[in-house]
Amino acid sequence: MGAILSILKLEIKSYFTNTSALFWTFIYPILMLLLLVFVFSKNTTDIFYFNSIIGLMGLLIISSAIFGLTQAIASSRSHNVFLFYALSPATFKQITLALITSRLIVVILYAFIFIVLSFYALNIITILNFKALILGFVSVFSSALFCFCLAIFVARIFQNEQSILGFCNIINLYVLMSCNVFVPLEYLPNIGQLFIKTSIFYYLNQLLIKAFQGIDTILVLATSTFFIIGGIILFLLSANRMLLTPKERMR
Repeated sequence: MGAILSILKLEIKSYFTNTSALFWTFIYPILMLLLLVFVFSKNTTDIFYFNSIIGLMGLLIISSAIFGLTQAIASSRSHNVFLFYALSPATFKQITLALITSRLIVVILYAFIFIVLSFYALNIITILNFKALILGFVSVFSSALFCFCLAIFVARIFQNEQSILGFCNIINLYVLMSCNVFVPLEYLPNIGQLFIKTSIFYYLNQLLIKAFQGIDTILVLATSTFFIIGGIILFLLSANRMLLTPKERMR
């Protein structure tokens, strides 16, 4: 247990020194929010702002995982950083759990700060209530857990940093469309809507929207359970030596 806590503390510290992680977690959603305010200011309906901010929070969570964690793992793996962790009593699964937990703590805290401050700045803070905050926490936790476990699965499959970056860029385009940021889904042609609805990230965004609206409690809890189970499966498939050790070290 002590080894896991030590790794967790080190990973939280390293998170705030990782330029890529800081950009995708903190700067990227703020830039998108500024774009929303200054470019799309003519569309001032509360529902437009609500859906866009929830979409931005979804982008925050997904980008922090897909770009931040995958690149952090690829970089640390190539520099044999994880070998020091492997010398501790912690297993590979425990080391991976510490990696994910360190990101979950930061991203969940920042996601709620981002939501509250954005809603306050756009004068729609009254939309939030106690039930919405509770369901919002459940949905953010389950979504973030799934995304970070998906990130380690991607890092487990692709060993090369450039391959990871290329794959992440493809996913990011899919995510931008799936989160309906700036462009509502109903404005797209039928074929575009059908394409987006095949994305798991579309349902992740719908989960966040319903949760922060405080509606469809059973559906929110059921969908959150699905994402948690999916995250656990991805974790079990990915948390092994191949995730943390360069291929040349395994030969």
